[in-house]
Amino acid sequence: EKDPIVKTYARIFPDLFKPFKEMPAELKEHIRYPRDLFKIQMETYTKYHMEDVQVFYNQEDLWQIPDEVYGESRQKMEPYYIIIKLPEEQKAEFFLMTPFTPSKKDNMIGWLAARCDLPDYGNLLVYKLPKEKLVYGPMQIEARVDQQTEISRELSLWGQRGSRVIRGNLLAIPVSDTFIYVEPVYLEAIQEESQMSPTGTPQPGDRAKPPKTSALARPQMEKSRAASLPELKRVIVAFSNRLIMEENLNKALSSILDLEITPKHPTSLAIPQIKGEGLSKLGATALDHYNKAKAYLRHGDWTGYGRELENLEKILKEMSGMKKEKK
Repeated sequence: EKDPIVKTYARIFPDLFKPFKEMPAELKEHIRYPRDLFKIQMETYTKYHMEDVQVFYNQEDLWQIPDEVYGESRQKMEPYYIIIKLPEEQKAEFFLMTPFTPSKKDNMIGWLAARCDLPDYGNLLVYKLPKEKLVYGPMQIEARVDQQTEISRELSLWGQRGSRVIRGNLLAIPVSDTFIYVEPVYLEAIQEESQMSPTGTPQPGDRAKPPKTSALARPQMEKSRAASLPELKRVIVAFSNRLIMEENLNKALSSILDLEITPKHPTSLAIPQIKGEGLSKLGATALDHYNKAKAYLRHGDWTGYGRELENLEKILKEMSGMKKEKK
């Protein structure tokens, strides 16, 4: 209603825009902050977060969008949607967020988030991390994955067995003044195509020539390529100084929180068996809230899902505090 461009278009095309208050309530619950607009804002903020004139003029505190490893190459991280509870809030909210690192450095320095829930839709929040504290950034986590012998060896072996290893988008999930990192690992089968003559019979000189395929063979080859879909193979989770790769997120969280998982009976969910006190007990509680959140998510109960995420965040914050005390 206040945007001059929208007001101009509304005068030209009266039926193009409708007042926001006329949107059905069930649709309002699903609106999201536009990713393209957020990209422009986060790029701008890498410079304009500097408030001191001299610092801004000398560009002394430039930030940047961090990189990640996707597939087999390095690329800029894309902003992602996430449900988290802010420290000062009472319930979890839906956000679009991105982390920041200092210019030409890989450690985390802050993160920017856009609220997607009403009545705070569109409000931007920024959290700056203390410069004297080292918080691992995305590429530092990626480097730790490469440096961990067991994980690196397993990924290399998969890549030599007729498959392509695809490291998915890395998610940095803020918890208090630190982050939990989650990265999926996919395997995609490599379809090797034999080069054949138009008659379908391999010819002696076919390898040195461009492949020749008949009109009948070409659609079959394209269909074969399309059938090769990436399969989720492992999930990597990093928290504090620990880094784990397991078959799924449930097992990865169990390992990262020092839990021993055993099934209650063949058809039931796994339950945690406490190996000790302190962190292990809190870890069991955290896993319980995580399993409940997954159950609510499967049934579309967003209220219950958000409540369990809030409980999970409280436990993780307490665990983070206990680890600091031990140090």
